[in-house]
Amino acid sequence: MSNPLYVNPDTGAVVVNSLTVSGQQIVTGNVGIGTTNPTTSLFVSGDMNLTGILGDSLLTTAPYLAFDGTTTVRDQFLEWMQYATSARFRYRFAPVNLKTNTWWNTNNSVTLHDPVTYTTSAGVGSATAKFTGGVLVPDGRVVFMPLTAGVIGIFNPATNNYSTIVGTAGTNIYTSGLLLPNGSVLLIPGSGTAIGVFNPITNTYSTLASAGATTNKFSGGVLLPDGRAVFAPNGSGYIGIFNTTTNIYSTINVAIPSGTYQGAVLVPDGRVVFVPYASATTVGIFNPVNNTYSTVAAATGFWGGVLVPDGRVILIPVFATAIGVFNPTTNTFSTIAAGLPASTGAYIGGVLLADGRVVFVPTNAPQFGIFNPVTNTYSTWAGAPAADNYRGGVLVPDGRVVLVPYNGANIGIFTTSTRPPPELCYHPCFNKL
Repeated sequence: MSNPLYVNPDTGAVVVNSLTVSGQQIVTGNVGIGTTNPTTSLFVSGDMNLTGILGDSLLTTAPYLAFDGTTTVRDQFLEWMQYATSARFRYRFAPVNLKTNTWWNTNNSVTLHDPVTYTTSAGVGSATAKFTGGVLVPDGRVVFMPLTAGVIGIFNPATNNYSTIVGTAGTNIYTSGLLLPNGSVLLIPGSGTAIGVFNPITNTYSTLASAGATTNKFSGGVLLPDGRAVFAPNGSGYIGIFNTTTNIYSTINVAIPSGTYQGAVLVPDGRVVFVPYASATTVGIFNPVNNTYSTVAAATGFWGGVLVPDGRVILIPVFATAIGVFNPTTNTFSTIAAGLPASTGAYIGGVLLADGRVVFVPTNAPQFGIFNPVTNTYSTWAGAPAADNYRGGVLVPDGRVVLVPYNGANIGIFTTSTRPPPELCYHPCFNKL
């Protein structure tokens, strides 16, 4: 066959040796490139080089928006989140209709949830207070932030192997971390006197700037679209600002009491939400456009927050007796009574799963917490990890949640059955404590 385009009169299949398309073309039957027997709508034998957008433009644009405070950007990002955690996305872009009145769906639910399991992997030793929070790096490994471990922990999900890199010893040195645009991990200082950085290409640790001698300065942070990193004030009385382009560190005084915030969340309107902890009676809000700080009255006792597809921030209860909810659209705080465990220090950190639910990472709680933002309901899943085991979790592209060991001797693995979009794992809204 020498013709560049051939239609088999018997099967209706279209065989293409070379094809130039200008405008829109509609072809019935199967299209084959490099094959005379295409068996699907488009059958390509060999390599294919594409320029332009393949598939849904929402998937290729919305995760990469700069949060500029506009309603359009906010809504487009939330639309992507809803799409990426939907049954339609997870089940090959095909609509999924559940029968709601059948014997096997006694709850008449139209929501699909992925089954979960809990296991442990890769022993990390018996030293206490090792790590708090983790960050997924571009090569697929998870980096654990050294609290008092004296080393940076590295977990490889591909091999389930654990290793360490020499860091800085001391108490509460680094309390959290975030991924930088160049692929390195920024280590946010608690009582540490320097801002640290881990380079996953060279597997080396170094420092970037002095951060002062104040103890328990920061707990949690986010990367802004303009490249700055914002550190949530804990015992400092000021917000930390680190310019990742110039490596210049500065502060913004906010006159808050010690022990105020544990965790920060970047929301789609560009602001940063600080999560109220022990002495806080407000949700803190930092506006990076004009570098201003404001507050919204709230309850106390939370550690970490999770942005969910409807735009709200779910505050993870560590001492609180209810789940906290902050709505950035209305600037209001509310709670959801949920029958939380009575243990002190129940959960630290949470993770948005690929099906849209949030898993609360157990510290002293006897089970994992599961929050469904669609129904505003809380349930538990019995994994029964040992007390004081974990502080934070990291979603990795194979669908597992890697639980960061605190006092535990092992790394926890909370497994779901669905692979999330890579952006859900790597986006600054999620890839941090």
